[in-house]
Amino acid sequence: MDIQSITQSLQKGTVDQKKQAIVECIPLSEDVGTFATTLLPYILPLHSIQELRVDILLLLENLILNCSRSTCGDPIKFAVLASAIEAVVVILSDPKIEMQNRAIRALGNIYPYAFKIFCKVPGDAKYWSIISELKRYIDAQFENANEGIRANSLLFLQNMILSQTPSLSEEDISLDLVPVNHAYLKTSQLQLESNAVLNRYILFLANVETIKTSCTFLCLVLQSMYTIIKKRSDYALPCCKVLLEFHKKSPTYFSPLQSLSINRCLKIILISCYSLPSLSIMQHQLYDVLMQLGCKPHQLHKREPKRSAGNDLDREGDYKRMRTDSTESILEANHTNHELLQMTSFDQVPLHLIVDSIINAFISRDEISWQTDIRNYLLSFGIIQPNFTPVAVAEPAIVDEPTMVEEEVEAEVDQLPQIDLEIDVDAILAASYEYSDEESHQLVLDSYKRILNMEAHFTVSGKGKTVVIPDAKDTVIASKYGWMLLISRMLTRTNADNEAKSAFSQFVFERFHSRMDLAILWLCEEFSADSLDNSSNGYQIWFHNMLDMLKGGDVDPSDETFTGLDPRDRAFTKFLVEVPQLTEYAMTRIHEYCRDSARMQLGLATFRDLIIYRPAVRDECLNYLLEFCESLNSDIRSNAVAAAKTFVPGHETIGPIVKEKAISNFDKLFQYTKVENTDEEDGEVVVENDQNIQRYMDLYLGCCLKSKDMLTNLFDLCHKLPENVFKCLSVAIVPIFKEFFVDPDYLFQLIQDFPEGSESLVLVLIKSLMSNEDLEQRAIEETKTIFQKRNLGVNFLLLIIKSLDKESILLNLGKLVDSLDESEAQAAIVKSVFVSLVEVPVSENMEETAKALLTPAELLVKLHNLEDSVGLKKVLEACNICFSEPLIYKEDALGTVLNQLSNQIKLPTLFMRTVLQSISAFKGFGVNSILTRLITKQIWTNPQLWNGFIRCCTITFPASIPVLLALPDAQGKDVLENSPKLKTGLTEYLDRLPDHQQGRREFIQLSALLSSS
Repeated sequence: MDIQSITQSLQKGTVDQKKQAIVECIPLSEDVGTFATTLLPYILPLHSIQELRVDILLLLENLILNCSRSTCGDPIKFAVLASAIEAVVVILSDPKIEMQNRAIRALGNIYPYAFKIFCKVPGDAKYWSIISELKRYIDAQFENANEGIRANSLLFLQNMILSQTPSLSEEDISLDLVPVNHAYLKTSQLQLESNAVLNRYILFLANVETIKTSCTFLCLVLQSMYTIIKKRSDYALPCCKVLLEFHKKSPTYFSPLQSLSINRCLKIILISCYSLPSLSIMQHQLYDVLMQLGCKPHQLHKREPKRSAGNDLDREGDYKRMRTDSTESILEANHTNHELLQMTSFDQVPLHLIVDSIINAFISRDEISWQTDIRNYLLSFGIIQPNFTPVAVAEPAIVDEPTMVEEEVEAEVDQLPQIDLEIDVDAILAASYEYSDEESHQLVLDSYKRILNMEAHFTVSGKGKTVVIPDAKDTVIASKYGWMLLISRMLTRTNADNEAKSAFSQFVFERFHSRMDLAILWLCEEFSADSLDNSSNGYQIWFHNMLDMLKGGDVDPSDETFTGLDPRDRAFTKFLVEVPQLTEYAMTRIHEYCRDSARMQLGLATFRDLIIYRPAVRDECLNYLLEFCESLNSDIRSNAVAAAKTFVPGHETIGPIVKEKAISNFDKLFQYTKVENTDEEDGEVVVENDQNIQRYMDLYLGCCLKSKDMLTNLFDLCHKLPENVFKCLSVAIVPIFKEFFVDPDYLFQLIQDFPEGSESLVLVLIKSLMSNEDLEQRAIEETKTIFQKRNLGVNFLLLIIKSLDKESILLNLGKLVDSLDESEAQAAIVKSVFVSLVEVPVSENMEETAKALLTPAELLVKLHNLEDSVGLKKVLEACNICFSEPLIYKEDALGTVLNQLSNQIKLPTLFMRTVLQSISAFKGFGVNSILTRLITKQIWTNPQLWNGFIRCCTITFPASIPVLLALPDAQGKDVLENSPKLKTGLTEYLDRLPDHQQGRREFIQLSALLSSS
């Protein structure tokens, strides 16, 4: 079906047609980019159809696998992954057990590839949050009553452990894929999570007697443990010890047949463990347990693979391989002691001695000697006699079967043709052919090529690469090493020309991963030859040539014509670690890699490994690495710091050097000054911008992750830092604090014991802790404790004020108001706090009525009464902030405020100003009762309040007439004298009165007051 037909079936077809269409889509999912834009939008909505869910899960498994390998754009990859996650979550919610079972299995298959995509394409963090929730859900299914769900949960958890732990193999999906600066994936947290799951396995096996699990599920757990042992060598020893302990305390509640099955499963696993290099130190314990389980000793030895065309030399190849050995043995037997040679076991002779003997034989003998030896060989077996008939070789008396040499000779003789008596073999052997120089050269090249082409005979599936002389005898691996040694010494000891060596270099580079050991062996031979001949420099020439080939010239790695090694391939590092000598050219090349954005991580990782494994160049490499730790390029610097901090505190020699450099860099920041150039004068560090500050800070902060004493010391020093430096530090240190969240006790201890002067840094720490939901409440409680104990400032109060009770808030409100400095920024901060205190929070429980921490009236009343502690100016600014929120301070709230203040024995200085603001804000705001109350308090005794009283009467006239009538005559006269506007208004008011009202007592009183004034 084509895409158009599939699309139609997905849209309009029956359920069966849609099912068939989804199956047809599986091979099409290899082209992720096209599939995501054409077919996926029609498939995902179909997960609501029960009959299609299994097929959709199968499709999603293949799609995510293809997506992790695809070269399509990162946005497409993440969009596909996000869609798949959402679909699987929906299917997992299906109430049917079988569907839940299938969904968990799909998640187990998808997780490693999804993890790989998350590492390379962070995208929206919410999808990782979904994955985290799914992990917690599936972890809980480990104890599900349904065995199928438990088994598939086990598969998921196994793949999670493998993905979230480090691996020695570069091809594995592992924790090594997580970038250092990933937005939300933290290696420490991921590894802790996988360790917790692995501990659950261990506890399960330790308590299996009480758990009463099934035989099948127990075997699955054992097999899962073996998978972890095999693929994660770091976990091999502890996991293997768990298996041995399990054998000692095997469960007793199983039937005899079930116990037999469990022991058989454990036996097979331990046999496989016995041959693992990572468990070599436990072979004695494994041997004892296996003997108890009924294993035979011969079962523990690796069986040599049967010879076949695919795995070893064919029969003709065997003949060619053994011919030289056989010839040499028989010739010597003809001249010396034939019986002694027959008793010798040649497979016990070290391989490199045999190779050296062959090469020395080639070099030491001339053409005439070779022809003579060949003629004697033919004559010794009657090959040149007429009517040749094979003669049976007598069996030695000391053995029951023919020796290997005799079998090879018999097979060789059987394959030779009958030779006619008339042929003059001596003449043929003595004949010589004169080759031209060109023909001789081509003959040599063809010989090398034939030897190189024998590589296919030494390829054994599942075998590792040969690095050292193998102990095994008569194996393909040993043969491969002999082949490698033969080639290397032929190139260096037979005067091979540059063309042959160049062809060999190209041969190695074509499959560098599998042939790297061959290249190293050859370079060792070249280096050895150079050490014997001071005029030779073959090692440098061909080593540098190999480096140039790996780099791929000056072509950019992203270019299609690029032929070098992948810029991220760690084979480059391994190659440099194992070559006999590192030249200045090689060091320069690594340095160039570090400055190349595509190869930067590889270059820095190479310096790190050379520091560890090559003490001869340790100082030079360490200097380079520390130089990059203060690079102006932030990418280079962050990766260099990540490499350098691995030595702290674990490496006894290098760790102190790195710490000393970190401290030295940080000390430069105490003399920081910001100018326009980057010269250094008078010992003063001159920097241009914040990036320069960061370059001297990053290594110290990186070391703080590994050395807590350095972080503790930072709290003692931070108050000495210039303002701009501390500003950068407060941003850069937050990720460092977050790395300690997995074990936060140390951070809380820092808060409790912080030294004087480090308050600003402690604030940064507390804010970091409060950003974490799990630690927020504990951080608030610790802050409240130190705030009260050490009488800290307003910045600490801002963090906890919303968690205080009303009494504490009112008690500490003065500190908040005292922080006002007439700046808009600080006013905005105080305003936000005021609003949060009087706002009614949203209650999660609808049955409960939420209450604000303070009422608006309580806040404003308290502010009026703070003038003695913070000053009138700051109280005025705080009151203005309140009046800037008319939605909060409404007419009723202001009325409450004024009534409470007017009842106080001592009136605040700003009282009348607040009255005037209230009148201005709300038309018709009634204040007569308040003004009348003020008359009883003889307000005229306070000139400032009395002036406000007069203004208030003027503004509210004629509503203030009752107030004027309530005043004593002297004060009433004073009001009119100090307010001409009020006096004029009163005159006009009385003149407009009708005649019948002018005789009323109050108006006569006003007229008298007016006349007297």
